Amino acid sequence: MTGSVEVFVEQSGDVIVDVSPVGSKGDIGIGIKSIVFDEVTGRWTVTLTNDVEYETASVTEALETYELNAANSASAAATQAGVATTQAGIATTRAGEAAGSASTATTQAGIATGAAGTATAQAGIATTQAGVATTKATEADGSAQLSRDWAEKTSEPAGPDTMSSRTAAEIAIYSALSSQDWAEGTEPGDPGTKSSKVWALESSDSADAAAASAAQAALYDGPKFNTIALMAANDALTDGKQCVVWDGFNGEPETFVYDAASTVTADGALVVDAAGMGAGRLVSKRTVYAGYAEFDADVRDMPDGTFLQIPSLNVAYEALSSGGNLTTSSGKQRRYINNGYINVRGFGADPYASEAVNTAAFQAAIDAALSDRTGFTGYVASSAAYGNAQVFIPKGRYSVGELVFGSSAIGFSFVGEGKFASTIEYSSDSGSFISSCIPQVACRLR
Repeated sequence: MTGSVEVFVEQSGDVIVDVSPVGSKGDIGIGIKSIVFDEVTGRWTVTLTNDVEYETASVTEALETYELNAANSASAAATQAGVATTQAGIATTRAGEAAGSASTATTQAGIATGAAGTATAQAGIATTQAGVATTKATEADGSAQLSRDWAEKTSEPAGPDTMSSRTAAEIAIYSALSSQDWAEGTEPGDPGTKSSKVWALESSDSADAAAASAAQAALYDGPKFNTIALMAANDALTDGKQCVVWDGFNGEPETFVYDAASTVTADGALVVDAAGMGAGRLVSKRTVYAGYAEFDADVRDMPDGTFLQIPSLNVAYEALSSGGNLTTSSGKQRRYINNGYINVRGFGADPYASEAVNTAAFQAAIDAALSDRTGFTGYVASSAAYGNAQVFIPKGRYSVGELVFGSSAIGFSFVGEGKFASTIEYSSDSGSFISSCIPQVACRLR
């Protein structure tokens, strides 16, 4: 056996029990683990430390085989070592590259870590801001709810005695409507209450009445005279101003108005010449007449609707500018006011008047009665021909000529104070018709 490998052989008879290596092939790093003889085959088995087994015929061959294999293994190992060295170089290069890449990766990891830290910080800030936003949102939600309560909650949005805008608006609307009622309604409060409009209208009416009263007072605040003669002689009258005569019509105070431009005919009673002034007339405001003659001769102009009366005849009239049923001798239009019958004396008839005067008066009274039966008993609005058209003849004897009744004389009659009190003396040409119409009046043919 050659080489530097020493073995220890333990033998029992012809059988080698064990061969233990004293050393090992250092150059290949592989030693002999065991050499075993197989009595059956008569061969030796060498087992290396790397568990490779070799069979030989003798120990020497086994050892030589080991050396040869060891040399081959060393050469292979050297080759492998060269390859390993080369691969180690490559690995070293790769390691260097890996180290560079690792360094770059480390740098990038550091950058990433820094960015991650920044992101983490920003995430923390964002989280904080989100928390603040959540808090603000909660506060805003609470504020919104409170605002909504203040806006439209029907009762006490923030404690006793508080009210929402809606409640305040409803109260304002009610107050506005109530104010409107108080401003222009009818009895806005309890019965008998008045709105501002009513008070204003009444105040306006009162003001107008006061103004009218003041105007009247100003007019009445004129000179006073005991007699008409003293008034007529006064030389200090004011145009349009009223004067008062204490001893006027029927011994009563009578009012006159001085009209400086008037030139109407003076009668000394209703119209007085203002002799003291040298011009103008003093016109009475009286609407009551002493008799029909004064009424018939009255030349004064009066507003339509002025009420006139002759107390001694118990008759009354309405002054008109046109359309009357009576025209006075002075040319004024008057409407006889029918109080249930037409009085011939109210049209100028008189027991002492001439036949011509009485005929005209009777005819006018008949025409008035037949043209408007409104005031008569039994009047039917749908037909003017119906109703009792009565002409009253006061006590006395009246001489008349021919009277015309026309075709509308249905229901017409004369009434008097009795056949021995009221008498009509008529001519032959009218007597036949009158005789058939007047059962209550004495009729005598002249």
